[in-house]
Amino acid sequence: MPGDRGVTLGLDLWELYRAGKQSLPAVATEYYDAGFHVGRAGSFAEEAFTRPAMFGGSQGPACGEWMELMGTIMKFLGDTGEALDDTGAALVMAANTYAETDRAAGRELQRLITEHHTE
Repeated sequence: MPGDRGVTLGLDLWELYRAGKQSLPAVATEYYDAGFHVGRAGSFAEEAFTRPAMFGGSQGPACGEWMELMGTIMKFLGDTGEALDDTGAALVMAANTYAETDRAAGRELQRLITEHHTE
């Protein structure tokens, strides 16, 4: 991108815009979905850790540790999804801001956004 102008810069900005508007949010969704599934698995964890009465009943000491681990994993997945969404928004902002500095690049970026329905 260094030294690019006009239509060439517009194409580069389109790639940046598309990454921020489509690619990173799509990856973020995968992290959110993974967190959801980890949480669903957690709803069955208490059952899995239930001990027979002859072994003391209830869930036993490992259940709490397992639930804490799942909470940590869910937090990491959610935080990663948020970071990807924030990075995508920053890329879109950068592409739009950069496009304002070069009229031809801005026109090309808007043409590509319209052509590919990524508004």
